[in-house]
Parts: sequence; C-alpha cells; structure tokens
Amino acid sequence: MRNQMSAGHINTLLDLWAATLIKHDDAPPFASHRDLYDTIDSTPLGDVAWESFSMSFNGVKPPENVPPWMEATHEVWFRDPRLLIHNMLANPDFEGEMEYTPYRDYSSDDKRCFKNFFSGNWTWNQAVCFSMFLHAIYVFRTIYRTLLLKIKRPMDRCSFR
Repeated sequence: MRNQMSAGHINTLLDLWAATLIKHDDAPPFASHRDLYDTIDSTPLGDVAWESFSMSFNGVKPPENVPPWMEATHEVWFRDPRLLIHNMLANPDFEGEMEYTPYRDYSSDDKRCFKNFFSGNWTWNQAVCFSMFLHAIYVFRTIYRTLLLKIKRPMDRCSFR
C-alpha cells in the first residue's frame, strides 16, 4: 500500500490492476497517471476557486544541521472543502450512488462485511452517540415540561383602572 503516489507509482498500480483484469478481457478505468489526472481535473466542481497560503516551521530547531524543510517557506494550495462537498452532493451523477447513513452489513454466515466508510465502526459509533445525545435532550425536555406543568401556578387576574 502506498500513499501520496508519484506518477510512476500510479502507472505501476494501473499496470498491476490491468494484469488482474486480462482474464476478464477488461481494462482499468484509467490508462495512465495522466488519464487519471485529466479525469480529476475535468470533474465539475462548481467553479470552486483555488486558494493558497504560505507557512513555515516555527518550532524549536536543532542547533546544528537544521533540515532544509525547517527553514523553507511552504506554499499550500487548496479548494474550500465545504464547497467541494456541497457541489459533489448536488451532482446528479451521484444520485442513488452514495450512502448517507451508517449501516452494518453481514454475510450469510453472520460475518460482518465492511464495504465503505458508512459500513465502518467509527461512523456507526458516531451516529449512535449522536442519536443517544438527541434522545437525552428529548427526555430532558419532556421531563422539564412535565415538571413545569405540575408546579406552574395560574396567575391571579389583575385588573387595572
């Protein structure tokens, strides 16, 4: 498994993928790293603009042989993740293709199956924790209202001349 792959590593992975598909007379979805990059770049993002900022290391530096990255200024480029997600969810190509709620899936022999993010434990636990929090608020609100109704005294009518 590799992370932050170089173009050469992407090509190697695509070649390995293609080799596994030969017996099915099929091909991977991308011919090369360039094809992958072009697909990513052509994905409609709703014209979310690129933004950037500069940063540099401001921690304690060793007295000798300071690594170059500690003294360099690094430029970070990004697109607003909130706007990207908004545009992705608004894309009709994803309609009916995405899970929005956590779930647990089991095989016929009762073994847990993990397929994507929403079938995982972390997502399930977050949803259960949040729903318990909402339930606690609902119960508290109900008890609070009940107590208020029991102790609430009708106000005496006042008349002013």
